[in-house]
Amino acid sequence: FNPDLNGWDAELSQSVCETGEGEAELYLQKPGLVVICYSYQNVENYKEIIEDGFEYPENCFDTFSIYFKANGQFEEVVSYECA
Repeated sequence: FNPDLNGWDAELSQSVCETGEGEAELYLQKPGLVVICYSYQNVENYKEIIEDGFEYPENCFDTFSIYFKANGQFEEVVSYECA
């Protein structure tokens, strides 16, 4: 993930920054399901990009979270706001 290339601010060529903490690291050495959720924080953002004529509004987002599921339980690995 690169906030300079992905998300609402990057699409508009605006200054972006990540909020969150942590560095890349091996999470677990066992198999599991990885789920990545990305979205805007509210519906108005989607309406605005559709009105602005973005060709693929489903590719735009300002938050994302990664979850890992093993042994029937989901655990949040990381969550970022790209604003």
